[in-house]
Amino acid sequence: MKKLLMFIVALVAVNGLFAFEARGVLFGGISELTVRKHATEDKWASTVIFYPQFGAFVSDNVTFDIIFGVNSIIPTAVGLGMGSRYFYKNCYAGVDFAIMRGFVDGYLHVTPKLGYLVPIVPNAYADVQAYYRRSIARQRYKGSDYAAIRVGLQVNFDRKRSSKQDQ
Repeated sequence: MKKLLMFIVALVAVNGLFAFEARGVLFGGISELTVRKHATEDKWASTVIFYPQFGAFVSDNVTFDIIFGVNSIIPTAVGLGMGSRYFYKNCYAGVDFAIMRGFVDGYLHVTPKLGYLVPIVPNAYADVQAYYRRSIARQRYKGSDYAAIRVGLQVNFDRKRSSKQDQ
């Protein structure tokens, strides 16, 4: 199963790279707050993660994304990932693959996601996203796979996709 997921992520990334036509870019990011029971101790743990993101449109509806990850204000883990999203009007579906590395350990994960860009002003959007994070590391801990909702902001630097097309 892990090999199949890796293969799909690689195909999406390669397709995005070789089909590149400069159309526009989405720049922004997403933040996530997770509160869950600690894996080894009987207490609750919360984590804030920020994901700055850069997405280049490789065709009219497909982006190739570069994603950075920093957990909490004082980083204990940082990450780098790539992915792709397919847009239908302001709705999108996508997947990303990322590597997070902390002071103690690191892990790999794949994240399928569904989202909606809510127009705020022309070319600026609130991003609401539902996702499922699946760890693909050899040694997974309890709670490493989870589903959640996160919010963010995206700015489109392409005049062709203006608020007139937003629905």
